[in-house]
Parts: sequence; C-alpha cells; structure tokens
Amino acid sequence: HARCAWLSVIRTSPVQLPRWQKRSLYAFFALLWLTGLLFWWAKSQWQVMGDFGLQDSPWQARALLWHGVLVTPTLMLIGSLLPLHWQLGWRRKIGRSAGVSLLVFMAAVVITGVMLWYASAPAWRELAGQVHWWFGLALPAAVAGHIAWARRSLRS
Repeated sequence: HARCAWLSVIRTSPVQLPRWQKRSLYAFFALLWLTGLLFWWAKSQWQVMGDFGLQDSPWQARALLWHGVLVTPTLMLIGSLLPLHWQLGWRRKIGRSAGVSLLVFMAAVVITGVMLWYASAPAWRELAGQVHWWFGLALPAAVAGHIAWARRSLRS
C-alpha cells in the first residue's frame, strides 16, 4: 500500500521543488556565484604591492578555496533533482527545452571548472577560464529563465 501511495503522489504532484530543496539550491548557487565573483575581484582588483612587485591578494586564495568546497554539495543537490523533478517534468512534457537548456548550461560551467584544474595546455585553461567566468556570471539569469519558462508552461 505504501508503494501505491507513493506512486499516486508522483502522478499528482506538481513538478515544483520542495521548499528545502529550493532554498538549498538557491543558497548554494548564490554562495558559488558570490565566491566566484570575489575570486575574480581579488584577482583583478585587489592585488597588493609586495617586496617583488604586485602579488595576489590573500582573498583570491580564500575565495577559490570556498568556491571549490561549495561545488560538491551543490552538485549533490543538482543530482537530487533527478528522481522527481527531472523525471516528472520529462514524463509530463513540461519545460523539456528549458530543463535541457539549463542542464547543458550547468554542464558547461562544471566541465570548464574541471578544465581549469586539469587542463595542461595554457590555451585550454585560458579558454576554460573565459567560458567558466561568463557562463557562471550568467547562471542566475539562466536559472531565473528556467523558472519563468516552467511557470508559464504550467499555467498553460
């Protein structure tokens, strides 16, 4: 009977995220975005004069450390969308384009982030850095667009 109750919840529930999941995703996305912005700012604007000329700001390393630490729980939260949110949306044909677009967008951010750590060629690292920066900067707009598109789809 418990299995039947669970299936009826899946069949009748909206694609909307539970409050805990939505708040967690928003919080982690915001923290990632802010630490990425802090890293960029520290790297480009907060250099300090040392004994040998301009040196990196201590905030650059701190921001990068926290940016990297936040990635794992954020990816776990994104993965937690698969069992219900993604499957329900796909089965009901709600916001498929918006969902796949956001998934591709986030995959570009993740792949370029990995390339920043592991790419050996400087040209690849430079390209990955630029793509990661621009896609990461635009991620809040992409998420907002996904939400707006999904809400519009649910109303019609």
